[in-house]
Amino acid sequence: MDKFIHLHTHTVFTRGNSTLEIEDLLQKCARDGVSATAIVDSGNIDGFEIFTEKCREYGIQPIYGCGFYVADSSRNDESATVSHLVLLVKNPIGIKNLKTLSEISFKEGVVKNKARIDDELIRKYADGLICFTGGLGGDVDKAIATGNLEKAEQRIRFYHEVFGDDFYLELQDHALEKNRQSIEALMDFSEKLNIPTIATQGSFYLNREDAEGCNALRRENGNRELPGTDCYFKTSDEMLALFADYPEALENVQKVAAQLIVSS
Repeated sequence: MDKFIHLHTHTVFTRGNSTLEIEDLLQKCARDGVSATAIVDSGNIDGFEIFTEKCREYGIQPIYGCGFYVADSSRNDESATVSHLVLLVKNPIGIKNLKTLSEISFKEGVVKNKARIDDELIRKYADGLICFTGGLGGDVDKAIATGNLEKAEQRIRFYHEVFGDDFYLELQDHALEKNRQSIEALMDFSEKLNIPTIATQGSFYLNREDAEGCNALRRENGNRELPGTDCYFKTSDEMLALFADYPEALENVQKVAAQLIVSS
């Protein structure tokens, strides 16, 4: 198995929620012999310029994405429930559409300081993008956590309809019971609906010992704390060991990474 490539990482541009500096994560990638990595900051693509610059400096291929806030109704509905969705760029059309989604979210979807998109925009600007379910903050995992498997399946079918073979059920394991519950259900959906899984980390800080500092930042900004100390930027060996029982999810990391190009 080749080196694990992180496709779901939040940097300090996920403002008020992450302490992970771009240069620090690239230094860790370089020490680990990892040739590419992605950033998917929540609700914005403000880190792209410095990410591109630093990736050139460290000889690491940048992979561009965003952890969008998705409203369960309209993007400008103040009463809408908001979930996360990861979209990654795989070609020039994708970078154009990702930037368009970000621009529209700030022009039309800002509610309570969050710039949001919705299903209408997802359908319209899906070309050139790869979609992951977003981990515990995604609408699929949220539905699983409440036992609403019908809703989870409905959302999975929607994303699969829109993104086709570029849609993946995202497996994360932060040593939480919710993760284990989600993985079990997502594996069942994968088999039932013939939709592939993919392993990600969902990092918000560099090393395990940085967990409290990240939560202190989140508290200062009125944001939800992260449970445990496992949302750190793990090494390739750690990720390969963590998902050793899910070889397809690891293989799909390599498959997806191979499709992603340098875009700016």
